[in-house]
Amino acid sequence: MVSLRRVKESFLETAFQVALVLREAVSVQRLQQPREERWNQGKPNVGRGRLVHDLIGEMQHRDAIANAEWQDDQEDRLRDALEGLDERSRDILYSRWLNDEHKTGLQELADKYGVSAERIRQIESASMKKLRKAIEMH
Repeated sequence: MVSLRRVKESFLETAFQVALVLREAVSVQRLQQPREERWNQGKPNVGRGRLVHDLIGEMQHRDAIANAEWQDDQEDRLRDALEGLDERSRDILYSRWLNDEHKTGLQELADKYGVSAERIRQIESASMKKLRKAIEMH
């Protein structure tokens, strides 16, 4: 299975190569013009140079959109995976990792659920594995 990251890297590498070829073509075309035309036609040549700049800008824009879509997809997968956990497991993960205001310790959760801190750690570990598996399956 090809990863989205690898496809993105390959696309950017190809796009960069295309931009370099376009830049070279514009330079060669410009050098083939008589010197007077090159000096007197600065704006059209600048316009052709802008094509490469615009192409790169468009690729960066598409890359930003792809990154945002990937981020949204990852967040949806995480949300779905969390919803698939039982309430206690979800609470443990939220209390230990997702609550920015107060990170709860193992012993505090152990006291809350009437089990050992080691059991809380085991539940946390198993829940993380389930999340990882659910996210990677999609």
